[in-house]
Amino acid sequence: MHLHQLVRTIFSLLLISTLFSCSGSDGFVPKQRGFYRIELPKADYRMLPDSFPYSFELSKFTRIQEDTSAIAEQFWIQLNYEPVAMASIHISYKAIKNKQDLFEDYINDTYKLAAKHNIKASSIEQTVQKTPKGYGLTLYEIEGDVPTTFHIAITDSAKHYFRAALYVPSSTLNDSLAPVLEYVRADMMRMIETFEFKEEVKTPFPYFRTR
Repeated sequence: MHLHQLVRTIFSLLLISTLFSCSGSDGFVPKQRGFYRIELPKADYRMLPDSFPYSFELSKFTRIQEDTSAIAEQFWIQLNYEPVAMASIHISYKAIKNKQDLFEDYINDTYKLAAKHNIKASSIEQTVQKTPKGYGLTLYEIEGDVPTTFHIAITDSAKHYFRAALYVPSSTLNDSLAPVLEYVRADMMRMIETFEFKEEVKTPFPYFRTR
């Protein structure tokens, strides 16, 4: 074997040995993708003001804001979490007026709102049960990169239909925002536990025009 061939062979063996040693346990390890470090306060609650036809306990760390979207109706609100504005609860309300066709329309609308996430959702779980006050309750739990991961609908089947959805502005952050989503979901479960429809309110309607 000529000298230059011998040198080339030795160099190749050294290079292979170096590559294998770097791939071992003491070698380079790719840095894992970091998540947000979010400090969440201990849950604390207050009652919703008396200006609505529904009542429940909401987090003290939320600000009640009027829903100003084009399709918003009276008593539609948003509960925005402060100071961490990474999630909010969107609430809508409909009067059934003892009309079966309206009741069925609202049920179908709730289903459609949840089902529209089928394209990006990895799973959608529906549960039908009763609230502690005896109202009909439907829950939709949605996994995947979707903007609304938890929906609830509460109704007395005759006069009132209430809907709430946990909303995040950027669905691609759902994994890193998991602690926030679980925190808000727990608040929504508290909402269910304390929920009640009201036939009368103590202050005139609507809330945002009378403060």
